[in-house]
Amino acid sequence: MKINRFEDLECWQEARKLLNKVYDSIRDNKYFQNDYRLRDQCTGAVISVMANITEGFARRSRETFGNIYDKAGKTARMTSALITYLRNNEKRYKPKKPDKP
Repeated sequence: MKINRFEDLECWQEARKLLNKVYDSIRDNKYFQNDYRLRDQCTGAVISVMANITEGFARRSRETFGNIYDKAGKTARMTSALITYLRNNEKRYKPKKPDKP
């Protein structure tokens, strides 16, 4: 398969899927919605991954692309590990509901 645009890159496509998962998680979890800093940090990070892949592709440098591709893979693995950790410890880190007066 010939790659003509950055959208053809599998790493960019996976980063896009990750972005959608982050948005889904925010939409489905009111605690995540209300933790503005965490929410913004997560969306900013995944958008940054996509932007870096795009920038690397635009430079058309195999060496640069290889480095970005490796970093994208590492980031994906680390993000997956974080998600697994958070899911396994969800009750532990779930904010307490305020007491009713």
